[in-house]
Amino acid sequence: MMKPIFETTGQAIYVAFQIHGSEQQDSTMRKALIRVMESINLQSDEQSEWLAQLRGTRADSTVDFEGLSSNDIRAQCALIMSAIHALLPQAEIWALQAKYSRTDYEGPIESRRYAFSKEKAAAIRNVARWLAERRALECVPRLALDCMVAKFYANHKKTEISFRQLAIEFGGNHMSYARAFPKVKALLKPLEAMAIARLQPHFEEQGIVACQSTN
Repeated sequence: MMKPIFETTGQAIYVAFQIHGSEQQDSTMRKALIRVMESINLQSDEQSEWLAQLRGTRADSTVDFEGLSSNDIRAQCALIMSAIHALLPQAEIWALQAKYSRTDYEGPIESRRYAFSKEKAAAIRNVARWLAERRALECVPRLALDCMVAKFYANHKKTEISFRQLAIEFGGNHMSYARAFPKVKALLKPLEAMAIARLQPHFEEQGIVACQSTN
């Protein structure tokens, strides 16, 4: 039986979104993966380990590509994306897209400009609309809510927006936005958690991730 590529559902979702959003112009999937991982701000030591293994500098990564062809990896990522769209409510799909879709960049490192990909930006707008429909943050102007959600999902310091910037752009006191932000977190974090909980059994059954111990 093939060993699962991924250790956790979060890993699987992350890599699938990065591959899904990348332009795969290299001759091998491994090169495409390296390019994707090098182009973003790695969010954890775990993700840095993946990149190290892809480069061939570590053998103990928690993502195991050994013995897999580029088609195998591509098929796994396609299966993950298909499951996300088939098994999750729309709001949870948007939450995963907003978190895991790419942050684009251009220019050399010292003057690099960062921006959300079209997929990430669209998901952020949809999540903000979902929040507005719940009327949970009526103290926040509707247009400002898009930026509050974007702040929550920003995965690079150069794509963040400050509370003072929000106050300048949309009016009000910056502390009002600061007080509202924990409410945004409290509403959005469970969306991702519920999505992962729904996907976990399916991913285990399909051999995408390792079965989690219940002990």
